Amino acid sequence: MSYEVSNGNVYADLGFDDPEEMAAKAGLVREIRRTMDRRSLTQVQVAKLTDVDQPTLSKLLRGRMSNFSFDRLTQMLRDLGRNLTLLVEEEPETELRHAIPVKNKTAITKGHMSMATATTAKFIELSGQ
Repeated sequence: MSYEVSNGNVYADLGFDDPEEMAAKAGLVREIRRTMDRRSLTQVQVAKLTDVDQPTLSKLLRGRMSNFSFDRLTQMLRDLGRNLTLLVEEEPETELRHAIPVKNKTAITKGHMSMATATTAKFIELSGQ
């Protein structure tokens, strides 16, 4: 039996065009599901709150994300009362893996996207409260 070791992103392993965005969107969908579970919300209730019809929500929760943008998924979480924070960081200069040539200037690296979730306790820890 043979196998390949994953690079940590199943979408990259499967050859998707934008694996980092796919992984980030999957993370948002997981948070929608967790919010539903924690608040004991049905698909019908979530559909009404997020202005998505229930059959489409059902498809989304089963992994069919192609009809949803990253922005739309973040809006759905906000509709469910979740707070989101976007963190923009500089890429370390040593990582020039996706260099984009710029005329008469140094190369610019293409950044990457990742998503992490935090509990309320973690937010309090970060804010120093």
